[in-house]
Amino acid sequence: MADGPPSAQTEKEPADWKDRFFPLLPWLAVLAAYLPTYLSLSRTLWRSDDYAFGPIIGVVTAALLWQYRAALRAPGSGHARLNGAILLGIGLLSHIAGSALAVPELDVASQIPVVAGLALLLGGHEALRRLWFPIAFLAFMIPLPGVLVVQLTGSLKEWVAYLADALLYACGFPVARLGNVISIGQYQLFIADACSGMHSLMAMSALGLLFVHLTERSSRWRDALLVAAILPIALLANLVRVLLLLLFTYRFGDQFTHAAHGAAGLLVFVVEIVLLYGMHRLLAHGTGRKAMPRARVLPTRPGESARCLRLATVLALAGLAAQMLHPATSPRPPLGLAGFAPKEFGEWRRVAEDVSTLSVVKTDDELPDPYARQLAVIYASSAGESIMLSIAYAPNQLSDRLHVHRPEYCYGAQGFNVTEPENGSLSIPGGRMPVRRLRTELGQRKEPVTYWMTVNDLAVLPGWPRKLAQLRSGIQGTVPDGLLVRVSSIDADSQRAFAVQERFVRDWISSLDVAQRRSLGN
Repeated sequence: MADGPPSAQTEKEPADWKDRFFPLLPWLAVLAAYLPTYLSLSRTLWRSDDYAFGPIIGVVTAALLWQYRAALRAPGSGHARLNGAILLGIGLLSHIAGSALAVPELDVASQIPVVAGLALLLGGHEALRRLWFPIAFLAFMIPLPGVLVVQLTGSLKEWVAYLADALLYACGFPVARLGNVISIGQYQLFIADACSGMHSLMAMSALGLLFVHLTERSSRWRDALLVAAILPIALLANLVRVLLLLLFTYRFGDQFTHAAHGAAGLLVFVVEIVLLYGMHRLLAHGTGRKAMPRARVLPTRPGESARCLRLATVLALAGLAAQMLHPATSPRPPLGLAGFAPKEFGEWRRVAEDVSTLSVVKTDDELPDPYARQLAVIYASSAGESIMLSIAYAPNQLSDRLHVHRPEYCYGAQGFNVTEPENGSLSIPGGRMPVRRLRTELGQRKEPVTYWMTVNDLAVLPGWPRKLAQLRSGIQGTVPDGLLVRVSSIDADSQRAFAVQERFVRDWISSLDVAQRRSLGN
């Protein structure tokens, strides 16, 4: 699937330094413009196993662009230059907006129109045709939106948990499954997002497509079969990972499993590479990798140096604007949660607690988990009613990272049946609080849930209301913090439970001071 560099490369390689330096200026400016984005990703998403392959995608794309660099030296038509200017403008505006609003998906995705626009401006439509693969390959760098991750990983986690349970049970192991929680012997393992295979599937798809692109093409149908095999190979390799973790836990205990978890993730890619290469050899009957011709440096055409310099200047100014408009840190210190759990108020008394506050509060960039602080307590009323209160605080709300922690998804991951969420409101001192209500069920346990979120001090519902609040804060140039507040109770009568929860929230908020009430969106 690879295209060789253009035949115009046969000219003798010149020695003039301008022929080497000026064509590189626009690409160096692209690197400089996106360097703050890469540094931010290296402190956040790229530190996690889910997106650790992101830098590799960037390096591979740069290598492919360098390999085909001679295609960027051919004269293009006026129509190509116009299209290139439009694409470049769209890409740079998206880069500035993504940085200003702290939306990494938009920021990273803007690289695609920027590179495509430069290809059209420097080499015309022929350059874009030859560079389609490295440009499209950049799509694997884009972080998946939280809502998409939830939808995809939910099904994959359920599939992995079901197969692992069925296979081990058929082999005679003492195993049982409840949702995404698998019990084996005396241990329980939760099939988390990382175990779903979603992100390893992305990495494997990128690796597989690159492999097909760089290998010699024997026939189109064999290439199609190889591409189609990427998905089942990735899922199979991830199932092997989960099975091994379960067996190691059963044999050596959960401490060994924690230590072996990273090695198991590496094993996934080893298995995937071996299976993919074996599939390639089987289909290609021993065809080898196509040798890619070496690109040569072409002489600088009249006016090309000035055009490259202008493009580099535009790119550098756009990068500077993006950096200047990037939101500042949160305008207030991180929020402590211990004061939100009074021992008693009104008819309610705290009967159990699990207050978890970090001794050293780190910034969101430094946290492996999106929540910096969490609190969970149980209250009982004088009439014997029980309410479970949970609060999670995150110092950075300019992302979808908290989306996956919404109760409808957490309860579903634990095996609960969750009804369609219902939006409503609670009567509290000073007005009404927008909330979302759920009805959850696990066997005989029926647990109605009420929750809401805050962005800074504004109570919002998940979805567009929360996203608009995030965007408003980004436009104002600050990073907002926020809370996720959940109350629930065990009750088969959901209407009665919601009424008790509303009474609890009203009494609870009334017992807090003004600053705490403001933090809860009151």
